Amino acid sequence: MIDAAGYDCVWLVSDIADCLAAVVTAGAGPLPESVFDGPVDLSDLEHRLRQLPVVGTANALVEDGDMTSFLELARRGLFVFDWTDVHRTRRASIGAYQLVAVPACAIHTSDLPADLRVIAQRQRLSSAFGDHLTLDMLSD
Repeated sequence: MIDAAGYDCVWLVSDIADCLAAVVTAGAGPLPESVFDGPVDLSDLEHRLRQLPVVGTANALVEDGDMTSFLELARRGLFVFDWTDVHRTRRASIGAYQLVAVPACAIHTSDLPADLRVIAQRQRLSSAFGDHLTLDMLSD
C-alpha cells in the first residue's frame, strides 16, 4: 500500500464478477501499489469515468455531505467506495473504504475503453462488491 496523504484521486478496482468500482481516496485513503503499474494518470481518471454513458439510476448508502459526484459515477454503472475516515475521529475510524453509492445497473470491465479496462484489471477482488459495505485492500 502507498500512503497517498494529500492526494485526492479516484482509482478503479474490479470484482470477481468483473463489475467495477470507483474508489475515492478523499486525500487520505491508501492506494495499492498495483494502481501505478504501467502508465496511468489518476488526476484524469475521474473525468474519464464521468464521460462514460449513463446506464441507469443509483442509490446513495450514506446521507452525509454532498453525494452528487458519487451518484454521478454510480449512474454510469460503477460501485463507489469513499475513504470516509477523513470525516471521522481516529477513534471512530473504520480503516477501510466505505461503500457510499451503488448502481442499479452495473457495468463490467468489457464495457470500458481498452485503456481503462487495463487499469481496472490491475486490482481485482476475489469476491463481489455486493458482498461488502467496506473495502479493505489489505485483507482481500
